[in-house]
Amino acid sequence: MVIIHALILAWRLGQRQAWNGIVRGLDYAWIPLSPDEFGRLGLLSRLKYSFYRDPGGVFFYYLLEIWAQRKIFRRRKMVGTVRAIQIADTILLIGFVVLAVAALITAGSWFDKGAWESVTLGLVAPFLIFNALISAAIFLHHTHPAVPWYATHDEWKQDRGPIRGTVHVEFPRLIRLIVFNIMEHNVHHQSPGVPLYLLSSIQTLANSDESVAWKFSIGDYFDICASCKLFDYQTSRWLDFKCQPTARAISTRPPLRSRVEPVLPTS
Repeated sequence: MVIIHALILAWRLGQRQAWNGIVRGLDYAWIPLSPDEFGRLGLLSRLKYSFYRDPGGVFFYYLLEIWAQRKIFRRRKMVGTVRAIQIADTILLIGFVVLAVAALITAGSWFDKGAWESVTLGLVAPFLIFNALISAAIFLHHTHPAVPWYATHDEWKQDRGPIRGTVHVEFPRLIRLIVFNIMEHNVHHQSPGVPLYLLSSIQTLANSDESVAWKFSIGDYFDICASCKLFDYQTSRWLDFKCQPTARAISTRPPLRSRVEPVLPTS
């Protein structure tokens, strides 16, 4: 329950907001700062931002910035008004954790395992692994030298943001099955009502000259982390921490060569 947020409410609210695309003020995960914004940060905030943009730091972002501050212990400055149903949702999760810990300790004692070992292997380790993997997945969904971020929702709509503003990262078939096609992400933004297990079969509908796709490799992952530190929203270009361009300016209104219609789920 913890790993899948336990809170369907928080997941639904977050996804409803995120489906608006990678737009400042609408989406909230992995927003790249502009050079001016980064320069105005205090020392600790700059160090934290720099750490998250490091290949190793990517895995900590979701746990510290999203799960803790938006999904569980919600901060008003991040989520706005905290609703009573959200508080109840958090209480539900805490209650589940207490019961899970008690059950793991009891089950562990049957196999001569100590309480710390049982809870660590049965709850803490899976929870941390999930947060690390989902953090990296969301980073890869929205970060690439050829993928723009948008300053306004109008820019996103005019530029076909669901396709142009997301990334399709290709993995071997076995991995795609294990993660339920979560990396077929641009078609997910194009047709958010389609369940994950069907995304692979309709991914070709999102493939066009406007979409970005790449086969995952460790080397390319490191290159993306090195290239995508800051974003210039005026020129639509990724920069490093020295404010030097790391890629070409991204054209934000290309001629449409093909039209991708939304795909609605069938009953």
